[in-house]
Amino acid sequence: MKKSMTLMIGALVIAGLASGCSSNATEDELRQLEELKAEVASMEQEVQNLESEKAALQKSIADNDAQLKKCNDDKALVEQRLKGM
Repeated sequence: MKKSMTLMIGALVIAGLASGCSSNATEDELRQLEELKAEVASMEQEVQNLESEKAALQKSIADNDAQLKKCNDDKALVEQRLKGM
């Protein structure tokens, strides 16, 4: 008797849980999912844009560093020639 009562209560609990849970998404959940997908796509695009901007800035820094080195080399050469006069 106790075993059948436990089985019956277990079956009722499982039935109650199963009826309260739905595997189908509601319209609101689908809308939220689409909004999140759009937000992710927008953020991924922003990341790509920022990475491109970062690469351009790094190239600019490298160009400026090369130009600075050339100026310093030219300055050192001029100073050396002025000392020889």
